[in-house]
Amino acid sequence: MEICNERTETKLNNYSRRPEGSAFSNDSIFQNEISLEASVIIPCYNSEAYLEKCLESVLSQTTDVKYEVIAVNDGSTDRTGNILDSFAKKYSNLVVVNQENKGFSGARNSGIRISRGSYLLFVDSDDYIEGDYINNLVGTAEKNNLELTVCGYMTFRDKRIIKKLDVDGSQDKALLNGCFWAKAFKRELFEHVIFPEGYWYEDSILAHLIYPQIKSFASVGGCLYAYRSNENGITISSRGNKKALDTFYITDLMINSVKRICGDDYIKSVNYFKLLVEQFYLNQIRVKELDEEVKKLVFEAQAQFISSYYDDTYKTAWKYKGYLKALYRADYGRACIQIRMEKLYKLMEMIYRRIGIKHE
Repeated sequence: MEICNERTETKLNNYSRRPEGSAFSNDSIFQNEISLEASVIIPCYNSEAYLEKCLESVLSQTTDVKYEVIAVNDGSTDRTGNILDSFAKKYSNLVVVNQENKGFSGARNSGIRISRGSYLLFVDSDDYIEGDYINNLVGTAEKNNLELTVCGYMTFRDKRIIKKLDVDGSQDKALLNGCFWAKAFKRELFEHVIFPEGYWYEDSILAHLIYPQIKSFASVGGCLYAYRSNENGITISSRGNKKALDTFYITDLMINSVKRICGDDYIKSVNYFKLLVEQFYLNQIRVKELDEEVKKLVFEAQAQFISSYYDDTYKTAWKYKGYLKALYRADYGRACIQIRMEKLYKLMEMIYRRIGIKHE
């Protein structure tokens, strides 16, 4: 299963080359047997400004859970390495890995490979966690033999909290967002899944390859993870950048990997169909500031894929129905209108929230 034909692939590659990373490993990714309850993996690259607070929060947990912290220094050129070495002298459960720069995915993969925990947790080096984070997430997962636990989080910028989301024991699957933090994962979920190196949008593996494997999950109350909002994050830096085409390439990679992880039946399911339409819609938004020919090629490839693998019985009425119609009709103009309407819809939602009206 591939999204684009050879002609489209050649044209897009001439514009921005497809990375070579994979998302699937035939052999188990793990090099060590399980000997601990949890492994916390922290990719670090030029993190000197925030790393100490991050490490202190992770290494000073109030818990009986036996855990290790794997900090991967991904070719940093600042004081990150010195800070890690200093903490490693004080904390015997801190494992420091030094490597040449491989990017966020490469750092996470290195941590996963040597991990010894039954559960895996991911923390970004500029974030921090509350003192009962590991105890609540891993403790709940162990007690109930769960594959995934989720907690609430706060988003902050400088010293100001700009958002809070407390899941408070909810079982709503909408809580399963596209971020790896604020979660504890059963190790086996990553047995054959790897973060695709060289790509932007590497967290796509969560929705496409990890969540479909999960049969049991729970949420725990409290905003236990503090996420630092970056004004220069990928949402901003990707605008007009040719590398934004990775969103299309990584979708193609996910489709080819999901068959190996989840099987043919899942690919043909309504759930995966909906995920694909949402992903295709997101792809169109991410490439909207690239060259017109590129945007059109992406749409045409996605439309061809949908009409080839999914017949009309998959059509369903939900918020992407306008874009779905454009896909089935291969109507690029209609798709562009839908993308512009999305911007207007978000503006209306913001206005309604400010004046206290629920927007249906």
